[in-house]
This record gives sequence, structure tokens and C-alpha cells, in this order.
Amino acid sequence: MSKNSKILQLVEFVLHGNSYALPIQNVQEIIKLIEIVNVPKAPTFVEGVINLRDKIVPVIDLKKRFSLKAKSIDNSTMSSNTDNSSRIIISDISNYTVGLIVDHVHQVIDVDESSFEKKPDITTSIDQDFIAGMVKHKNKIIIILNPLKILTSSETSNLNIIECNNRP
Repeated sequence: MSKNSKILQLVEFVLHGNSYALPIQNVQEIIKLIEIVNVPKAPTFVEGVINLRDKIVPVIDLKKRFSLKAKSIDNSTMSSNTDNSSRIIISDISNYTVGLIVDHVHQVIDVDESSFEKKPDITTSIDQDFIAGMVKHKNKIIIILNPLKILTSSETSNLNIIECNNRP
């Protein structure tokens, strides 16, 4: 690390066995899975909404959003189809508060901004606009997500409609 390099804090989590991270400034909190209310005609990657301290929060399954194989969520036995380490990351995405379902949250890591590498120019199961870059940390590669690109503008509009339609 050089004296002039900037240290960034990232929340590291796991999806489908791979490590991902979001900038900590985009993470409000991390909660255990709670009851998710399905919303009719919502996009397939929107699991539904949760009541978080009297605020309706849309919940996105990142594996579905990224076209990765997703575990099914069963509200009657919240842990029957997901293991107990699954979490919802409450995050600021495109000026909206949303919940992001992940398999496991590892830790907050400090990385030197200079260690970021550009995303590879290959086709992956994740649209490359979602990827801000990659970083090597403790012998593993962590994919850094761009919170402004997780949703398209039309998807963000759909979330706004979901939020508005579910307010009392």
C-alpha cells in the first residue's frame, strides 16, 4: 500500500459459492431472513417485500438477478430451503432502500483502492455492468458490485411502484 492510496471498506458476502462485495457506504444493515410477502406480478428476481421497522422494503434475490441458481424461499419454515447463514443486506441501490438476499455475509474488509482490477472482458452469467471491478484478498478473488448498476432504470421504477402500492 502506498501512502497516497485510498483504503476502501467493503462488505464481503457469498452467492452460489463465490465471493462478492458492496461498498460499506451502500449498506445500512444486515438482518436474518424474515417473512417475505410476495407481490403479484413483480419481476422474477423480486422475492417480495418485508416490513422493516414499519417501512416497506422490496427484497431482491441477487442469485435470480444475476441468473445464478437460486434456492427457494419458504416463508412457512424460513430455514427449510435456505441455511441459517442466509441474510438480507439492507442497502441503498439507485436511491432506494432494498433488501438483497445473499447466502452468507463474511466480513467487512479493508482493501487498497490501487488493488482493484478492471472487470475481465469476458461473457459471464452476470451482466458485466453490475461489476465495478475485482480484488484479490487473502488468496481469493472478490467481485465488487456496482450498486448503481444492480438494477436498470426501468427495474428501479418497478421497485418504486411496488413500494407505493404496498404502503398503507
